[in-house]
Amino acid sequence: MNKTMLFIGIFIFTVSLSLFSQEKKILIVPLQDTTIVNCHVGITAFNNFSEPLNTGISLSKIIENKLKQYLDSAFEVKIIYAPEEIRKGAYGYWGKSKEYKNWIAKAQEGYDILILINNIDISNEMLNAPIPKNTSGFYSRGRLHGVYTTISFVAILVPSNKVLDYYDMGSKIFIQIKDFDMPSDKKTFNPDIIKTINEALIKQQDDRIKYFLSNTYLLPNLK
Repeated sequence: MNKTMLFIGIFIFTVSLSLFSQEKKILIVPLQDTTIVNCHVGITAFNNFSEPLNTGISLSKIIENKLKQYLDSAFEVKIIYAPEEIRKGAYGYWGKSKEYKNWIAKAQEGYDILILINNIDISNEMLNAPIPKNTSGFYSRGRLHGVYTTISFVAILVPSNKVLDYYDMGSKIFIQIKDFDMPSDKKTFNPDIIKTINEALIKQQDDRIKYFLSNTYLLPNLK
């Protein structure tokens, strides 16, 4: 092999190695509503209620930080927030709005993977429950006392616009809290109860994030 061919071979090998070793770029776009509520289903409809629950935590920041923490180990990650008018009008009766499509098409330029944080409809999973749409929080019904969430995740390969499918209900949307001491009025939660609810909410989101990342094979070995 002459020197020219050797040089070309080394050059091609070096370029190929460089391209292979480059980190994929992931864009995370939060579109989720992280309103936290206290939902109770009583013996009759007159006993049902749902009201805001002040937990003192920012579920949105917890979710975004967890996602970035895990993905940073293998990808170059950036979080971009859509303008409020775009975020609120992203999904309508006819699907994704034109304004959202135009915004996201520009925002994802230069990225390999797009991750959307959004809300799903869980009405078929928790029937006859007064759960406000697009919420997470505490749910009680008879002997059931636990946390629930409508927050989910979508991963899309940007160049091909292919969704990385996975079964998002495979990670539980309702988690029972064992040995929970429910107050008699179902509404007055002391600091210890709030702490218990917060810990359950955070663990649930962490479990759902790990399930999402491993089952879309973005991080297949994540446990």
